[in-house]
Amino acid sequence: MADPPGKKKPSELRVEEAASIGPIDVFVTCCPKDLTMFEDARKTAGLEQAFVVEDIAELVACAVELGTLTLHDVPSLVERISATVVERIGAQLEEKLKGIGELRAVPASGSGAALPVAETARAASHATAAPPQTWRIRPLTPAIFPGYVAPAKNGRRFLVAVKHVAKLSDDFRVADGARDIASDYFDYQLNEFDDVALEQALRTAESFRDSEVVVVTVGSAGAEDTLRKALAKGAHRGLRIESGTLGFADPLAVARLLAGIVVAEQPELVFCGVQSSDQANAATGSALARLVGYACAAVAVATEWDGGGVMCVTRELEGGLRHEINVPVPAVITMQAGANIPRYATMRMQKDAKTKPVVDVTPEAADLAPVGGDVGAIALPSVKRATILAGNPDDTAREVLNLVRKHIGGHS
Repeated sequence: MADPPGKKKPSELRVEEAASIGPIDVFVTCCPKDLTMFEDARKTAGLEQAFVVEDIAELVACAVELGTLTLHDVPSLVERISATVVERIGAQLEEKLKGIGELRAVPASGSGAALPVAETARAASHATAAPPQTWRIRPLTPAIFPGYVAPAKNGRRFLVAVKHVAKLSDDFRVADGARDIASDYFDYQLNEFDDVALEQALRTAESFRDSEVVVVTVGSAGAEDTLRKALAKGAHRGLRIESGTLGFADPLAVARLLAGIVVAEQPELVFCGVQSSDQANAATGSALARLVGYACAAVAVATEWDGGGVMCVTRELEGGLRHEINVPVPAVITMQAGANIPRYATMRMQKDAKTKPVVDVTPEAADLAPVGGDVGAIALPSVKRATILAGNPDDTAREVLNLVRKHIGGHS
């Protein structure tokens, strides 16, 4: 909108107002565009010597001495920020829960897991006489696999997490009251990102004698097909974690299952895709690293390791930039698609893969519960078709005006 002739710009009025309230040092903005606008207004108003204009982000950067930090300071800085945020959120949550007297933490029957909030509220309404329980944040721990003992290590071991991803067909249907889509509407295949991770693990293993590549997946019996594909490409053995009714949309629950295998296998390196093609969750790899206490490098496009205590990893950043870091081993590396060209499994390799061992392992029942949430119901949204307007600009404008009057109202 053009400024009215003969009148001062609103930005000039604001800086003059700021100067009139008394001596000030800094005129603070909270928007990059405002920063430019008020910088110009300060000059045109003749107030260049009165004060400086700075964005709040600049003040924060100065307060935390951002100019003195290096990339090596980032991990510890993130830890401190995270701890502070968790502490503050916990205090606020505890304060708010004090006012909800009828809400109790009611355990789900047969397990120590807490019910979803809606179920908790319903259960509490029928158990008002029960004493209130303390709300706590319980840290996640790796899943436990009773009876599973990993083979003895004869050299370096690399673990690769692969997923049997489901590609949904265009003609699928959702049954009334269903919480999932029937498997008939899915085409299952090896996840693209995990295929790249497998190739990186195989290339790393080929640099050493007596190395072993173990592939692990979470899923039903059909997921063994994906393990066989990985074995055909050169992996030595496979593990299938029985998922029960666990939904794959929960990356933390899946990370717990994978973490239990990492604890049992004790690999030097864990490779996995940065995300799965059917569920764009990129949290599984980093959550896995945190659960087992490994270092983590995400969105990797190249790795170099001589078998020592440090691995050189090149990561992909925004805008095509790349970041090279040294990661202590053991570590979890999540690979970006396109980082390498996965090898092709010949018919002979596929035949040999059928003789390689695949072990099915089942965690304790409590480890098959969703961590972050569960699916209550799914449904298709109502479909609204788009209207394509044709004609000259006047006809199009007239049609748009008619649509506005029809749906919103008005006569002008």
